[in-house]
Amino acid sequence: MYFHLLIDCGIMYAFVIAHALDERDSVWRYSLMCAITCLMIPLINLLPESPLSYLRKNDEANAKISLKWFRGHAYKDDVEMEGLKRLSSAVRSGKITSILRNWRVVRSFLACLFVFLTQQFSGVTTMLFYSLTLFNVGGSGYLTASELTVVLGAVQILSCLLATALIDVLGRRILLAASSTFMGLFLILLGWFYDLREQDPEYDDIYYWMPPAWTTLFFAAYNIGVGPISWSLLGDSFPMEVRATGAACAAAFNWLLSLIATMSFGEMLDALGVPRTMWLFAGFCWLAGALCVLLVKDTRGRSLAEIQGSFGIEERR
Repeated sequence: MYFHLLIDCGIMYAFVIAHALDERDSVWRYSLMCAITCLMIPLINLLPESPLSYLRKNDEANAKISLKWFRGHAYKDDVEMEGLKRLSSAVRSGKITSILRNWRVVRSFLACLFVFLTQQFSGVTTMLFYSLTLFNVGGSGYLTASELTVVLGAVQILSCLLATALIDVLGRRILLAASSTFMGLFLILLGWFYDLREQDPEYDDIYYWMPPAWTTLFFAAYNIGVGPISWSLLGDSFPMEVRATGAACAAAFNWLLSLIATMSFGEMLDALGVPRTMWLFAGFCWLAGALCVLLVKDTRGRSLAEIQGSFGIEERR
């Protein structure tokens, strides 16, 4: 969840820099945007290894220190440490081929792919990249298109913060269902506006508030469910034996879809027009969202060891 929040903060930073600096200062724009990434290098060194990583190296002392760093110095839960020890032993003795034939593992992997499919084929990345152009073309009401991108960035951050509070209360499935449903609804409404405008340009003056409203609400719906949940799935959708590989494959699949969606956006607009393109994105939202709800499992209140046990790998040995 917090990974996606940081992505939203980075997008907001880019929007603010682009709004604050004149177009002629493009060198400064790109320099300031790239400079902040360099700050991550010294900060990464402050993070300790995970307790499980230390246990896999038979370093129990540092594992306890690491656990206290993540949980707080007053944390005293030997049950969790014992569970992590058992988990570490299970990881060492696991066979990759038998794990990959496990339907529970395959189901989790498919769930990740479908959530990423919803994320990219809903048009989120494309609309984000072209947000300034969309506000310029569709109309931006009383605010300029540049100002609306800053509003959009702020709405994304607030929606993601709301999602972090709601996920422990409602769970993943409800948030995914609500998020994909409302994303599709706002895309339908956005397409409807463009369809009206194609029939009569005067609707531009009557419904000038629609493009910024539907676009902003679309991104709010995305950041309440599909956006942050897609990345959080990588943390507990795979058993420890294949987690690094599985998460890397799912993330690579996501960015490949992002490339395909972005590169084909212009051709889609030429072939289908803006209204039908928005409606096609809405269809992807609803279809992939329904599959996500069926496949994604809820892990509220479960420890890492309990999640590992839910894959049934030990039962198959």
